[in-house]
Amino acid sequence: MYFYKILVQRNKKHSPFYNFLDKDSYIVGNKKFSFAIQYNPEKYNDLLLDNNIFKEFNECNVQQLIMTNQKFLEIIYYQKIFNIELRNCKFDCGDIDDYLDDDEIDVNELRSIILENKLTIKEISCITTDYKHLILQKNGVLGFDDDLSKNKKYNGIIRLIDTLNLGLKVIKE
Repeated sequence: MYFYKILVQRNKKHSPFYNFLDKDSYIVGNKKFSFAIQYNPEKYNDLLLDNNIFKEFNECNVQQLIMTNQKFLEIIYYQKIFNIELRNCKFDCGDIDDYLDDDEIDVNELRSIILENKLTIKEISCITTDYKHLILQKNGVLGFDDDLSKNKKYNGIIRLIDTLNLGLKVIKE
């Protein structure tokens, strides 16, 4: 599985931050300043410890995605647009199977379970329409099967990155 940290650049006057990285180490969304870089905690830390990269990171005003319950629920609600289907939802204390009576996961039922039990979503696990595995973590890390990484232009991933960075308005464009 390959992992990518979802980022957005807020300083649009500056050249894109990803231009300072290796070409094979990032995915750019349909929107120029929406992107994700390959993620490994140690390598990501080393990257930001590089003074030149960190300077560009700050000048570009790059922001890291942090997922909230609301963002997770919106992705689940619009999952068909991203060509994914929810398979599991992990909370800070357990997973969805601890709260459901059957295998079907309804977004309204999920929302009720979260509110009633004061849960925080930690990770969702999905499959794509062609049965590839995809996960999205609270820290804004997106993981997907090797087969999807070979096709970085997979439309569902690009749409997902843009939507997480820029909101639901990109779906309607």
